[in-house]
Amino acid sequence: MAVAAVTATTNMGAGVVRDGGLVVFVPNAVEGDVIEYAVARRRASFCDGELVRVISPSRHRAAVDCGAFCDGCGGCAFRHISYEHELDVKRGYISSCLRKHGIDARIDDFLTAGPDAVRSKITVPIGSGVSGYYARGTHRIVPSRRCLLHDELADSIRNAVADARLGGVHHVTVRRASDGVMAILRADAGTDADRIRALARELRADSVYLERGGEYELIAGVPVIYDTLSGCRFRISPESFYQVNHDCAELLYARAVESAALASGERLADLYCGTGTIGIAAARRASVSLVGVEIVPSAVADARLNARENGVVADFICGDAAAYDGAADCVILDPPRAGCGEALISHLLHMLPDRIVYVSCEPATMARDAARLAPAYRVESVAPVDMFPRTGKVETVVQLSKGEIQSKKIRVDFSLEDMDMS
Repeated sequence: MAVAAVTATTNMGAGVVRDGGLVVFVPNAVEGDVIEYAVARRRASFCDGELVRVISPSRHRAAVDCGAFCDGCGGCAFRHISYEHELDVKRGYISSCLRKHGIDARIDDFLTAGPDAVRSKITVPIGSGVSGYYARGTHRIVPSRRCLLHDELADSIRNAVADARLGGVHHVTVRRASDGVMAILRADAGTDADRIRALARELRADSVYLERGGEYELIAGVPVIYDTLSGCRFRISPESFYQVNHDCAELLYARAVESAALASGERLADLYCGTGTIGIAAARRASVSLVGVEIVPSAVADARLNARENGVVADFICGDAAAYDGAADCVILDPPRAGCGEALISHLLHMLPDRIVYVSCEPATMARDAARLAPAYRVESVAPVDMFPRTGKVETVVQLSKGEIQSKKIRVDFSLEDMDMS
């Protein structure tokens, strides 16, 4: 056992202390705490710690409002700290990622719908009559009947599926839209659908699907539901990528459209466009030529229907974003967590659009890609978006514009958030 002051909070909600020159990450500790802790595991460059007791609580500490969090649930990272400190930690993580790649950029105020903005999409594991998120770092389900990340309807659906003890069903996804609720029961390939059909009649969902081995079977209800976002109406099918926090997505889309600064007659390329939502929202506000590129065929089909539904003339192409060989005045990027491939970065440096709007769900890869674009583009602004309140995830909307070609000295700053904690 040891006693120490906690000097920082990581982006995954652990406190940081020093032990004989080594960094120790202590879950559920907060910057400003004085704690008693034990070293649970020594690694090459840091240690995993275990909180024994809080001797003197930090001013950033908050009363935990969820019993599952106390039991080690990995759904949230920040239930034990104030929301203000959570946003400070996330801002620090974004800043650290940018500094690592030599980027000195203004980080704007957080776009947030508040700490209690529930998710419009959830996916939780099911097993042995219980549902809940996995314990941190494991595949052990921490049971819960009520989750503060969800609305009550989503909880009622996933609890009903768990209570039914349907053999083979291992996850349930619930999508909540302004016009409809969709439940997707994810099961092993050989799972019998008959009992699921019987249960579907009891679920308060407009659409119930069974997904086995990547194939979706409509069990009950309508094939798609619809949501209204940024003044547009979008269809949501079982495979659709769609933002998980509706209220915060409104803020993100507004910022992305503002950053695009489109003028009538310009050409807009929406790469990694998914079902076309951001590009369509932008095109609705300016008379522009819109091209979207997405590699998932079903998403492209939805994008074409979404454009027609919203009166937008657009060309949606099924293919790799890096293969787009057209021209554009503005490019919107919304890549997966891995960021943009090198081929796409090279292509952007060749086509040289006037403006790039980069929507990112991972600050580390966003900063890496912004540095790759630095020979021709400067970061004008970074807007942090709290799409996943109380968790360690954070999104950004980054505005880049063409600047003079310049060489930059890449500085690698020590960052607690960059250390491999796996």
